[in-house]
Amino acid sequence: MATNPQFPPNQPRRGPREVPRLQLLKKKGFPWTLFAIVVAAALLAGIIYWLPQTPKASNAPTGADVPAQPTANQVQLSGFHLDAAPLGNAFYLDGQLSNQGTTEITGVQVQVNFLGNGSKVVGSETRPVGELSSRSDLKSEDLVDRPIKPNEIRPVRIYVDHAPAAWNHQLPELTVTEVTANKP
Repeated sequence: MATNPQFPPNQPRRGPREVPRLQLLKKKGFPWTLFAIVVAAALLAGIIYWLPQTPKASNAPTGADVPAQPTANQVQLSGFHLDAAPLGNAFYLDGQLSNQGTTEITGVQVQVNFLGNGSKVVGSETRPVGELSSRSDLKSEDLVDRPIKPNEIRPVRIYVDHAPAAWNHQLPELTVTEVTANKP
């Protein structure tokens, strides 16, 4: 069987065969991929630049650099009297606090010592001192909200809720145990 170069036999020969060529489309327009990469790199560089920096290490203050701390001598308590609280055997100690120091006082804590027969301490309790509100409800407010300025006198209130049974119901002894203040 011989092969015939003119296959298929019933079609006339036309000359060299033409093969259709693929035409590549030219890209027209903006290079969005390149633009997105540049924008992402710029955002990353901006974030790194504006991130918080770690603070430089500094030396601890020496003894001469530490500001004067408030002491119990800065606080003078006076004019205290007992007021019964509406619940149980709790009561209030109402009086005045005088700031004799050079800094604003933002908090005072006292130890309330209850005396029994023979002036012996039968119990004690540590309580915060609050400013006596000037409103008619007679509530105490935190000194942090309105610090007591130097040489200022304010009415204060101490709430006591656990008095011992052996207490002689006289005015307890008050000892200032902690004072907090703003920096001068």
